[in-house]
Formats: sequence, structure tokens, C-alpha cells
Amino acid sequence: MTTQQTINATKLRRLLAEATPGPWKQEGVRVSAPNVLSVCMCNASGQDPLANSTLIAAAVNALPDLLAERERLREALRLILASASNDCTNLAGQLLEIRVEAKNALAETEPTK
Repeated sequence: MTTQQTINATKLRRLLAEATPGPWKQEGVRVSAPNVLSVCMCNASGQDPLANSTLIAAAVNALPDLLAERERLREALRLILASASNDCTNLAGQLLEIRVEAKNALAETEPTK
């Protein structure tokens, strides 16, 4: 992802909290919410207003679950990376022990001068 495409989850949560509560519903070119006749109206020239209103309602409704899944995956990745780091540290220690043992074994088999 480029810098411009980075997800700002904090900003998205704030925008979601400040917006009209959902669920949002697509009704033709209009998007409505409970107790709100029209949250927005899609009248873009050159575009499909029906597709736009469908996307807006679906995206707003999916956003809380997407943000929660993002956080769940980030935590899982953090745990995986911490575990991998610990595994690497343990392996490095084991390799050092094997190296010392091998060096000692070689020293025992070398003829004395």
C-alpha cells in the first residue's frame, strides 16, 4: 500500500461515529437510515447513481465489521511475529550450543602435539 492508501482506522471510526447511525439502506438513488428519510442522494452525471447508492449503503454497513476484522488480524500478526522472534532467539541459542559442542568434540579427536 502506498502512503496515500494507508488505512486510518482511527479516522474511519470517528467518521462512522459522527455519521447517521445505521444500518443504512439503499432505496433507488437514495440512501436512508432508521428514522432518516434520506442520508444522501446519488445523482452523479456520467456514473450509475443506483450503483453508487448501493455501494455507499453496503460500505457504511460493512465498515464496523471490517474495522473489527482488521484489528483482529493485526493482533494475530503481532502474536505471530512475537512468537517467531522468540523462536529465532531460541534457535540462535541452540545453534550456539551445537557449535560449542562440535568444537569441543573436534578438539577431543585432534591428536595432541
